[in-house]
Amino acid sequence: MCGIVGFIKLNNKKHEFSSIDTIKKMVNQIQSRGPDFQDYWQSEDSKVFFGHSRLSIIDLSNKSNQPILSNNKRWTVVFNGEIYNYKDLKTILKDRNDLSGDTKVLTSLIEQFGFEKAIEKIDGMFAIAAWDSLQKKLYLTRDRIGEKPLYYSLNEDFLFFGSNINSVRKFPSNNFSLSNSAISQYFKYNYIPSPQSIYKNVFKLVPANILVFDTKTNKKNI
Repeated sequence: MCGIVGFIKLNNKKHEFSSIDTIKKMVNQIQSRGPDFQDYWQSEDSKVFFGHSRLSIIDLSNKSNQPILSNNKRWTVVFNGEIYNYKDLKTILKDRNDLSGDTKVLTSLIEQFGFEKAIEKIDGMFAIAAWDSLQKKLYLTRDRIGEKPLYYSLNEDFLFFGSNINSVRKFPSNNFSLSNSAISQYFKYNYIPSPQSIYKNVFKLVPANILVFDTKTNKKNI
């Protein structure tokens, strides 16, 4: 089990809080999901921030520490989960050198085939975030069953996400008001169905869905 967090600035407004402090707080909140290694990454323009907390299982080497960049530096990826067929997928990659674990295979798949086609090829349990620095798009996805959680929130200034709702709550936002509808559903079903969460403006990504956010247009597609 690992944890992923991140956020994107959607405009050039100045804010009182520190982006670096914020991503560090978000990573600290998911440390229990991955005690082996924690780190964060920011884009050159300091508008995109990813964080990761790692539990090493398949590949114990430092080469699979995240956030991880593709060889061509176009893609930045954070990944929580396990890809069961990564050894088979390794055989279809052009560059098979130094692909010791499923994280490196995943990143190479995205680099070679693009995000959506890469996700079609993988079998496993996962929550993934990827930043395409060429097209300026953020991709978020969960596995088909929804074993790995992923929450997100969107307002006019930021899109932010995390593996648990407490990590999302570390982001400085006024979005955290309780949802009466979600509370009602909890007492009815004993859980809150996706895409709702306990907060009005925080959502659980529906299993098997891919959220694409284009920062050129500030539009979201799922």
